[in-house]
Amino acid sequence: MSVAPAQRKNFVNGAVLAGLPLGGVVAALTALAFLNALNWRGVFFLGGIVPLLTVVPVAAVRLGRWVPTTDGAQPAGPAPRTALRAAVSGLGRTGGRALAVVTFVSFCSQIQWYGLLTWLPQVMKADGHSLGSSLVFLLIFSTGAAAGASGGSWIADRIGSRRAVVAAIAIGAVAVFALAIHMPVALLYVFLFLAGAGTGGTQPIVLGFVATYFPAEIRSSVLGFVSGLGRIGGVCGPILGGVLAGRPPVVIFCVLAGIGAVATLLWSLGLLTGRGAVSAASGTTEHSGGQ
Repeated sequence: MSVAPAQRKNFVNGAVLAGLPLGGVVAALTALAFLNALNWRGVFFLGGIVPLLTVVPVAAVRLGRWVPTTDGAQPAGPAPRTALRAAVSGLGRTGGRALAVVTFVSFCSQIQWYGLLTWLPQVMKADGHSLGSSLVFLLIFSTGAAAGASGGSWIADRIGSRRAVVAAIAIGAVAVFALAIHMPVALLYVFLFLAGAGTGGTQPIVLGFVATYFPAEIRSSVLGFVSGLGRIGGVCGPILGGVLAGRPPVVIFCVLAGIGAVATLLWSLGLLTGRGAVSAASGTTEHSGGQ
């Protein structure tokens, strides 16, 4: 974010983080192509061996050239734990409220994203669809997340990430709820795409908001705090899906949609109605009408 043009910071952040759902697209395509021939063990083998033969050698050869060296110099400043404590205590009442809201919304969006990413094929299969069709649904869902990450971040650069986030999570909640309704397949594809955009595609916009809202001197600490606690939602999502497994699909979709509705309400009350924090990078105060 620090090297991106000011007017494209959200988009660059979203484009980079869109790699995660794009990986889900590749995984779904791989399963569709090889599941019948190799069964699930063969698909898992491909999922492990391809990065081992591509990413690891590239990282070994190129990573040292891409990352600047410090020539043995130790970074200045307080220890990480002290820096984080100072960052949280220095936010003030408004910043502290924003931190709590952003962290909770990140937590909720990752519950939805990872819960659906893990259990969507099984839930759709239980709803009467074939396994092949369920994998197609996963492909569309992941494509929507990638599009939401980059497209939503592009929109955030134009209307502000506050509004972009609340629109994204609201769309995601409505779309996930709509999945509980029996509808024509073409319409189901549309809502699967929107569900992906409003769940997996929301996280990059949330992190973009953090990177443009909080002062530069505490931005890294806040990003780490929000990402770390939000990731707990990524653990809870599959667990929640396992707890709800065996129940009617309408119950699963309604629970996940309800989580999105709570996140939408909290963001609206906590951030759309509040004043922004002072950004050290720009020296200006961001109001609710801006980022």
